[in-house]
Amino acid sequence: MTSTEIGSVIKSLQAFGVWQNDTEVTLECNPASITEHQDQNYFTALKAEGVTRVSIGVQGLKAEWLGFLGRGHSVENAKHTLAAAQNAVLRVNADVIYGLPTQSLPEWEDQLQQLATMGLEHIAAYQLTIEPNTAFWGQVQQGLWQPLDTDSEADFFAATRAILTARGYENYEISNFAKPGGACRHNLGVWRGEDYLGIGAGAHGGVHLANGTFVRTATRKHPEAYLKYPIIFGHPNHFATWQTPNAAQQVQDALFAGLRLSEGVALKVLCKTHGEAVFARALDKTALALFKQQNWLETYGVGDTERLRLTPTGWPLLSGLLKELLPTLKA
Repeated sequence: MTSTEIGSVIKSLQAFGVWQNDTEVTLECNPASITEHQDQNYFTALKAEGVTRVSIGVQGLKAEWLGFLGRGHSVENAKHTLAAAQNAVLRVNADVIYGLPTQSLPEWEDQLQQLATMGLEHIAAYQLTIEPNTAFWGQVQQGLWQPLDTDSEADFFAATRAILTARGYENYEISNFAKPGGACRHNLGVWRGEDYLGIGAGAHGGVHLANGTFVRTATRKHPEAYLKYPIIFGHPNHFATWQTPNAAQQVQDALFAGLRLSEGVALKVLCKTHGEAVFARALDKTALALFKQQNWLETYGVGDTERLRLTPTGWPLLSGLLKELLPTLKA
């Protein structure tokens, strides 16, 4: 999309009257295979159209890693794109991935140091996940390479936290690090359970309707199908589907997302909102007590401000803890 096209989308949203002077506008993009000068012009134009932040899919600063991931840019492209966005006075995030075959811990640590030295406001460091029925899944099934074992996962995670926190970043979400005040505001809204609209192809959303009903939405994944159908909810061939999760599902969603944050989840507020019976159905209190005893989870604050969060030793265990904390809900 050109900067002018993106500007037209922003102006359309501003027309709804809910825009603030400090509204965060993030554009997600991949490093472009163009010259640094052209990058600079593009990002400067985006800034003029109202974009305030860019999230750039760097993924790795080594040619071997980019080749494995099938990325179309070079290491120099990535660095030029990051620098150009910074020079345009945009807030900048870099996405990077660990857990790749042949990737060593010292190489990963060196990459983090390079990114931190650039003075980026935000770094998102994700572990490579292997989804069933994907190319990576097939390669693993054939024994061509193996994902990280759990001990190595913990080593990479611990090294990431140690390096970035030492460089002034706050680990405010399990995979996200930001300089003070630089947390991604729209992602924070999702993790905190705030309403958000998912409008584009393949987008998910969660909103309270005017009558107070909460619905989760999902638009058609493929752009061709998305464009084919009218944007009319309830139309036989609508562009999106939606469902109304029950109260216990909403509690579990809040825990699933909120425990990813360093601030954790307001347990008593959740309990008051949905009721003791619903809360008891959604959360395994025996597992909760055990994990607190093991110092993997902790509570802090008093009264309605009391929150549940992961401890430093619990952060690498989040996926396993959630499986035990959130029992399978029966219809």
